[in-house]
Amino acid sequence: MLSALVAAHGRRPAPSSQWALRCLHAGHARADPRPHALRLAARIGTRRAVSTAPTLPPHDRRQFQIYLDNVYPLRFSSQDPRFAFYTRQRTNAAAGKVRDYLQQAAQAAAAAAREADPDPVGAPTVGSGLPFNATLGDALPRVKDGGLLLTVHYDLPARAAEAEQVSDTSALFGDPAQEEAADEIVAAIRDLLQEGPRAWFNLRRSRAFLVRGQPFVEDLASHYPSKRLRVELYNNDLQQAPRPERVYGAFREFGRIVSIRMPPPTSYFPRAVLVRYNDRRAAAAAKNCLHGYRQRMRSSATVPAHFSIQYEPNVKLIRMLMDWLMSHPRVTLPIIVALVAAITYTVFDPMRIFFIRQHAEGTFDFGRYANDLHHLGKRISHHMGHRTEAAEDRQKSEATDEAQLGRWLAEPPSTFIVVDGPPGSGKTSLVNRVLQSHGIYLCIDCDALLTARDNQETVERLASQIGYIPQFRILSKISAMVDSMINVTTGASAGFSSDTRERIKEILGTCAEALEEYGKDSWLDKLLGERGPNRKHYLYAAMKDDGPPERRDYPIVILDGFFNTEGEHDDQIWRDLATWANVLVERNIAHVVFVCRNGAAAELPLNQAMPNRSFNVISLRDGGPSVALQYVRNRLSDHAVPVEELIPCVEQLGGRLTDLESFVQKIIGGLTPEAALKDIVYRSEAELRKYVTRDPTSYDAVHHATAWSSLQFWHMVTLLADHEQVSYDAVRQHPLFDGNDEALRGMERADLIHLERRHGRPFSIVPAKNIYRVAFQRMCRDERLRLWMESRTLGIVRTRDAAKVTRCEEELRTLGEIVDGLQSLSVMRDRAVLGTLESRIRSLAAMMQKAADKVNKVDMEMENVRQRLSNICVPEEDVEQA
Repeated sequence: MLSALVAAHGRRPAPSSQWALRCLHAGHARADPRPHALRLAARIGTRRAVSTAPTLPPHDRRQFQIYLDNVYPLRFSSQDPRFAFYTRQRTNAAAGKVRDYLQQAAQAAAAAAREADPDPVGAPTVGSGLPFNATLGDALPRVKDGGLLLTVHYDLPARAAEAEQVSDTSALFGDPAQEEAADEIVAAIRDLLQEGPRAWFNLRRSRAFLVRGQPFVEDLASHYPSKRLRVELYNNDLQQAPRPERVYGAFREFGRIVSIRMPPPTSYFPRAVLVRYNDRRAAAAAKNCLHGYRQRMRSSATVPAHFSIQYEPNVKLIRMLMDWLMSHPRVTLPIIVALVAAITYTVFDPMRIFFIRQHAEGTFDFGRYANDLHHLGKRISHHMGHRTEAAEDRQKSEATDEAQLGRWLAEPPSTFIVVDGPPGSGKTSLVNRVLQSHGIYLCIDCDALLTARDNQETVERLASQIGYIPQFRILSKISAMVDSMINVTTGASAGFSSDTRERIKEILGTCAEALEEYGKDSWLDKLLGERGPNRKHYLYAAMKDDGPPERRDYPIVILDGFFNTEGEHDDQIWRDLATWANVLVERNIAHVVFVCRNGAAAELPLNQAMPNRSFNVISLRDGGPSVALQYVRNRLSDHAVPVEELIPCVEQLGGRLTDLESFVQKIIGGLTPEAALKDIVYRSEAELRKYVTRDPTSYDAVHHATAWSSLQFWHMVTLLADHEQVSYDAVRQHPLFDGNDEALRGMERADLIHLERRHGRPFSIVPAKNIYRVAFQRMCRDERLRLWMESRTLGIVRTRDAAKVTRCEEELRTLGEIVDGLQSLSVMRDRAVLGTLESRIRSLAAMMQKAADKVNKVDMEMENVRQRLSNICVPEEDVEQA
């Protein structure tokens, strides 16, 4: 090229050109030991030797655009988080920095070449530092494509002859000299970029490409860079497909091409070429540089083809699969449900089992360590502190119950363990003391489940108490909301949300699986042939060939507050918990301990869950008088109350903690012990009178308890007012009960009486609270109430005896008809037949006479009671209270 320019202009090159040629020939002859900056300056000087020929006037400057890639990260979607930091201001600032860097690097290279020139007279001036005195103008960021469009201004060199007519219209400027100058400037910028910094997002340097077309500057939200380009060819001379060689030659400089496809044109779409690169940045550079470019695609073409380039979306397998799934809901919905169930079973259920086991072992529960220290301190205080005789007696009783419960827990699970007693009797403390020697246990607070605001909170509390993690509360709420919306709009349930009972069963089932893991040998135990710390026992048993010893580390499940309330919703929870407990016991998974206030009430769901086994029961009663007095004195230690006034009141109150606490609070409020006791007794009496005067059917309809009549309850009031305890069998055989004990068990469930048991069966009956005995006595001293209830009782007795008389009369009438019918038969001559009939008639007559005498006696008593009731106006006790 240099010799051609010399021949054209008829003179030798400029001194700077000669200096650049010497540098270039020296570089070909031997390795250049100069730094890279000087070698770059030599290459720039060489190009300047070509471009220092006489140029056009200064005002005739030309311009073109170049594309710099790898300036910004490629944007793949509108939700790309990286572009949250690329604001317009930062984008323009980055474009200005790139332009300034190129300009300064070119000037530095030209200055280095000038310093290295041995002939300073012939060295070129620095100027812009680029060939043809090129300068960098406006910079247009192409953030989505990760590049930058940069405008370049340069001086066009003069030519010795007129430019020949260009035969190939694919030339950029229509003039080979202008295109050659542009290529030389782009080559110099590429050399500068080779020494430039690397991008932070992919550690690659930028590249420079000559823009040969007219870039389509757009910011469409649905078009993002891809490796596939769709090149549409617009002209009327494309009857045949373009030659692949020409397509390859036009697109190869931007990157490696994977494939070139030429689908046939249709009436809707013009002829197009699909070019696929192995890199998105290469496709983005080709789109920005060749859009609007014109080129003949065949040698026989008379009109060049016009390129219109767009990104071709990648046909992804995921998108095709999603389209198919959305178009076939009848097939996809069951598959999705099955996949969710499989994922839940294979991924989340093992996680939940792991967390339940950790919760049972207390691995992450630091409260257990604090409880251990608390109980240790209490034991030390019991041994070192001063203990009264009452405290020693209570401690002995607690030690007995604790030893009994410990023996039951040391055995394999065979039945339920029930610890019942009134509030404040020490049920929870007893169980907690026993649990100190057992490291694996779960405690479910049933009261917390029943006090939840809704079913969702009930499920969440149950899951948190047993360590059921994860729960996915948000998904449950969303599914319930969607199900309710579908139910409102269509009138049918979609089944997205599961029932509360089903979710409770699922949680309890997972808990059972987690506890069952303690009965299985781990892989290490199987490898070593041992089970935990009992390795010697296992080896010894293997030597004796007797099998492994019985496992004693059974987990323990405590259901605290079981069956404290009754109701339709509550009964369902009690039944589910009892059924789950039966599964744990039947499969020898864990011991189940029920802690309840009223053991008789809790027997209903427990008997339904385990009907053919008896339960291990520990019944705790109220404390004795000495314990109750000690408690009251401790609570009133800051108040000067004489002990002589407390003793008779505490003896009548008994050891029920709730009554003692109410008594203490009334004294603190300013009442005397006697006044506080009277107030408590009066309230208890008013509560008991309701069961005597109200209709029992309405009470049973609310509480779902076994029905008993007011007369049966009044009979128990009169008996317990005069006796400390009464015989269970004697009461059951009374005419009011007629041998049936359902009424007695119903009163016990209502916490009115208590059935003391021996060897698993009721033996005697006592009041449920000691204060009830005082209330019973006051009720019996109410003459009007007593006479009224006696009148009602006599009415029941009279009705029963009158019915007996009527039955005897009907049977006698029937026997008389039989005798009249048999008079003509020979059978009447048989003395045996006559004796049988005569004996039966006499027996019926005696029974009828006895019943008639009772009826007459009851009538006389009823008349007497009515006269006494008519003579009573106001009871004396009511006058005293008034």
